[in-house]
Amino acid sequence: MEKTTLGADTVSMNGVIGACDAGGKWQQALSLIGDLWEANLEMDTAVYNIALRMCANGEQWQQASRLFSAMKAGVAELDAMSYSTKTQVDLGAALGAVRVSSVDTP
Repeated sequence: MEKTTLGADTVSMNGVIGACDAGGKWQQALSLIGDLWEANLEMDTAVYNIALRMCANGEQWQQASRLFSAMKAGVAELDAMSYSTKTQVDLGAALGAVRVSSVDTP
């Protein structure tokens, strides 16, 4: 019997990334997004927004900022959700910096 391999496409990967999002598995979702990027599969704004939100929820501020910058550079269209999540990222990063500096203060 001949083996058949199924290739990942954007639709199936969107579903898997969405499932990771629902399960709070941001590391796995970001890894899958990296796989999509390397395979040159098209990612839509929804996938990038999921990744942004997951980075924000995982307090991965720098990763989220890089993702937003890539979107802004033209890899995906920015929408209201993109900007809303970026605001959340910026606030989270600022609050994180305040928490770190208050811990360092004697």
